[in-house]
Amino acid sequence: MTGPVEIPLSPDQFGPVERTFAKAGGIVVNGFRYRSGVAALRILNGAGEVIVLPFQGQQVWDATFLGRRLTMESAFDEPQDTADFLSNYGALLLHCGATAMGNPGLEDRHPLHGELPNARYDNALIQLESLDGAMAATLTGTTRQTRAFGHSYDATASLRIRQGSTRISVRMGIQNRQQRPMNLLYLAHVNFRPADGGRFIDTVQDGDILIRNTSKPALNASTAERDAAAWTAPQSSALRYVPPSGSMSVESVAVLRPVSGPNGQTHAAQMHPDGTADFVTWRTDELPLAVRWIIRSGDEDAAGFMMPSTAYPDGLGAAGRRGQLVCLPPGQTMEFAYEFGAVDAAAATALAAEITAIGRPI
Repeated sequence: MTGPVEIPLSPDQFGPVERTFAKAGGIVVNGFRYRSGVAALRILNGAGEVIVLPFQGQQVWDATFLGRRLTMESAFDEPQDTADFLSNYGALLLHCGATAMGNPGLEDRHPLHGELPNARYDNALIQLESLDGAMAATLTGTTRQTRAFGHSYDATASLRIRQGSTRISVRMGIQNRQQRPMNLLYLAHVNFRPADGGRFIDTVQDGDILIRNTSKPALNASTAERDAAAWTAPQSSALRYVPPSGSMSVESVAVLRPVSGPNGQTHAAQMHPDGTADFVTWRTDELPLAVRWIIRSGDEDAAGFMMPSTAYPDGLGAAGRRGQLVCLPPGQTMEFAYEFGAVDAAAATALAAEITAIGRPI
C-alpha cells in the first residue's frame, strides 16, 4: 500500500451475511446488518475487535480486547433502529449533544442527551493507511442536524484503530452552519463493564466530586434552589471502588473535575484484579468535566467511570445557569478528541503511576 485507501460506505452494501469490505496488513473490516436492520462494521486488528454503527450515531456498539468484552451489560443484545435514547441503550460509546445534553430539566424540551446518540449519518468512509509502520483503519462520517428557527450544524465523527493496539482514538467535530452563535454541549458517554473487585483511579481530588442528590426538592422550590440542591459532596470514598454486582438498583451519578498533566491531558482507569485496566484519556481544556455513571442492577451492569464532558448532565437550562454552555461562532468548528480502551498489566502499572503523579496535590 503506497498511500491511504478510502472506501466510501453506503447502507445498501450491508446485508444479513457478514462479508469482508477491506483487508490490509493486520486490519480486517467486515460489514453486516443486524436482524433489527442496523448496519454495522466489525473491525479486527489482531488484538481484538470493535463493532461500530456507521450510520446510526457512529456508536461504538461493542469492543473486545485482552480476551474480554469491554462493553456494559444491557437489555439489548443488538442495536435497535430508533432515534429514542432509551430504546437503544447498550453501546460502549455514545456521542451526546450537541445543542443539549443530559436529562432534560423541568423547563427543557430537548430529547435525553440531545440529537447525537442515534443521529442518522448522511455519509461514512473507511480509510486504511500505514502509520508509524502499523496499519490503521479510520471510520469517519457526517450528520447534518437542522431545525427551523433553531439550530443547524454538521457533526463529523472519526474513530481510529491501529493494528495490534487495544486503544480506540475518537474525534468529534461540530461546525455551526448558522449566521449566529450556537450554544454547544458534549458528553462522551463511555460505558464499560464493571470489574468485580476493581477500583477507579483518576486525577480528581475528593473536594472536586459532587454526586446527584436523589431526594426531591420541595414543590414550591425556585429554579435556583433546585439547581443548588441537585448535587452534593459525597460523605465517603465509596466512589473509588467498583460496587458489588447486583448491589445498585438505582444508578449513581457524579460530576468530577479532573486536573491535567503538563501536556494538558488527563487519564482515568478502572483497575481489574488481574492487573489489567480499562482507561479514558482526554484534554481538560476541551472537556473540563467528567461524569461518573454506575449501575449494577442485575439487568444493567455499567461503569461509566469517567465520561469526559463540557457540563453537568442535567439538561440545557441548568447548564446555561451555571455558565457551562460553549459558544460556537458562526461557521466555526470545535473538536473534541479522546482515547479509551484496555491495557495489559505492565501498561496499567505505568498508567496508574502517571495518574497518581498528575493528581498528587502540590
